[in-house]
Amino acid sequence: MQKSVITFNDELGTLALGFSKAGYDVKAICLENEDKENYIVCKENWGNIVKYVEYEKDWQELSDYRGIDCLAGRIKFRKEYSCNGGNNHCQVTDLFRSIEDIRPKSFVMQCNGLNKTSDVYDELRKHIENMEYYVRIEHFNTRYITGYPVKENVSFIIGATDFDDVKFDLLTNGDAPIYSIEELLEKKEVEDIWYYRVNEKDLMRLEQGGTGRLLCWYQNHYRNEEFISWNTVKIPLIVQGKFIRKITHREIARIKGIPDEYILPLNNKYLLYRKLMYCTNVRLIQQLAFSMGLYNDEDEYLSRKATRSMRFEKLLFSLFDQKQIKNEAREDIYIDFLYKRDIETFGFEFKIYSNNTDIRKKLIIASKKFNAISGLKEAKKILIVGNIVGENIKEYIEKSLNVTIWDIENLLWILEEFPQLKNEFISLLSYNVSQISPRKPQYDYIFTYNKDSEVVDWQERLRKVRSGKSDARKYELICEDIIKHLFAENIELFKTQKLSNNGLYRFDYCGKIKHGNSSEFFDTIQKFFGTKYIIFEFKNYKEEISQKEIYSTEKYLYEKALRKVAIIFSRKGLDKSAEKASRGSLREMGKLIICLSDEDVNKLIDMKNNNEEPADYLEDILDNMLMDLEK
Repeated sequence: MQKSVITFNDELGTLALGFSKAGYDVKAICLENEDKENYIVCKENWGNIVKYVEYEKDWQELSDYRGIDCLAGRIKFRKEYSCNGGNNHCQVTDLFRSIEDIRPKSFVMQCNGLNKTSDVYDELRKHIENMEYYVRIEHFNTRYITGYPVKENVSFIIGATDFDDVKFDLLTNGDAPIYSIEELLEKKEVEDIWYYRVNEKDLMRLEQGGTGRLLCWYQNHYRNEEFISWNTVKIPLIVQGKFIRKITHREIARIKGIPDEYILPLNNKYLLYRKLMYCTNVRLIQQLAFSMGLYNDEDEYLSRKATRSMRFEKLLFSLFDQKQIKNEAREDIYIDFLYKRDIETFGFEFKIYSNNTDIRKKLIIASKKFNAISGLKEAKKILIVGNIVGENIKEYIEKSLNVTIWDIENLLWILEEFPQLKNEFISLLSYNVSQISPRKPQYDYIFTYNKDSEVVDWQERLRKVRSGKSDARKYELICEDIIKHLFAENIELFKTQKLSNNGLYRFDYCGKIKHGNSSEFFDTIQKFFGTKYIIFEFKNYKEEISQKEIYSTEKYLYEKALRKVAIIFSRKGLDKSAEKASRGSLREMGKLIICLSDEDVNKLIDMKNNNEEPADYLEDILDNMLMDLEK
């Protein structure tokens, strides 16, 4: 079921926008009466859900939303604020009143200027806890979570009736794409002359020597910066050819995660600057909304946000376990794995990034954080990275930060002993690794290579699973493992039991075709069927499957979703009506549905064991379907 949210004091509606992008239904945006500029922007973009609210009168009118999933807002704090009185304490009182009247399951309040040691926070915490909420304050670095080039730290008071639903660790996995300021600036020359009206006295004090396009105010002058810092008086400047101009409102909006189609009226440009700089980053709120338990199914949530990093960690823990290496990390040492061997101690941190963009910068940041972990002074630090890392980067980090990097080459060497784990690892990657040679890592004696590694008999494992409902889940699991064994080099990002958006259909497995694929079959379906994703279905039926299963699978295939191919695993294959239905789907709608019986699967496994390409078998099936296709 879709979750819902109400926002208040929502600058430009960016709180609502962030929650909406995370899948929440925004029920109301409540604004103060005097904030007319904010009302205009929100009304333009959100329509009738925008409401003026006088908190002394109108909160009771929102009682229809009692028990809503989330209440989100902004509260301004200064040192003299108090829950019991003082300057502008009304916003604090409004927070209490809104929580008491609406009783949301969770709430998120931006509260810059508040910290855990302040008396105000202590008063707030006690008051809210008395309303039977778990509450704490969290500080987030916007650049680290969103990847936007900005110097911005944001604080939130966050509460929930069940705090186990809040997974803040997923906000700090450091896997956000990294944007340069160039990517967010206007591609064409800015024509509005207003942006070129810059105080010449400020430019006379420009710090010399910089080469970047971004200029930010520092102390008493402008200087070149890599990351933008907000100043509502001395607006950040952009070097555009021979000219220097103010950063445009739309450029700031992009840095705040606001899409270009979002309407921003320029009635009062200086006021809009202030509101854009103070508004909450949309991407940050989207990630925070995900962490607040949007999904009832934890597996679905994890697959949306952090499947890759979670699976990578699980894989490495399994590796350590199979090598009988015990984790000796204490609760007070925040490290992924700690191993003591004789007189040596090894500390391990695990990282996998969605791409190699700025990998050097990411690894330097990760290594500095690694070095900041207390209790590891004498330990050898090893950062295990599920990405390609150049030797020059490894050498630099080793010499300057005393951290050893193990990358894909090293992991492929270590995992040779464990074929299933190796297949699982390769399936996480977005590219083909057939041209990457395994390499022995430094400190390889931790993982002594065993040439006599166990060979899994996949055909025997499949044979032992009985047909029928009782072993349906076992059949799904063995099929998942077989797919990874056969096609890990070709397909990535496996996701299980994905529910369609309307909640009606559920397919078993989904894979994404990797970049640089050398297989003719996967290249063919990508180019000529316009597909990037493949649906897998597992039917542990005692009999042949019928046309009903073909039509059911057909519903998951959409051209616009780049998803036009499905592969069905079934014990006995297709009956005649199903064969006819699959050919009809291919002929009428260009949707390819291939069915693999146990006999087919065994032939694929034989090909893999003989160092042949299993995908060639699928290519033969496709050729036969196309050549025999009737008019």
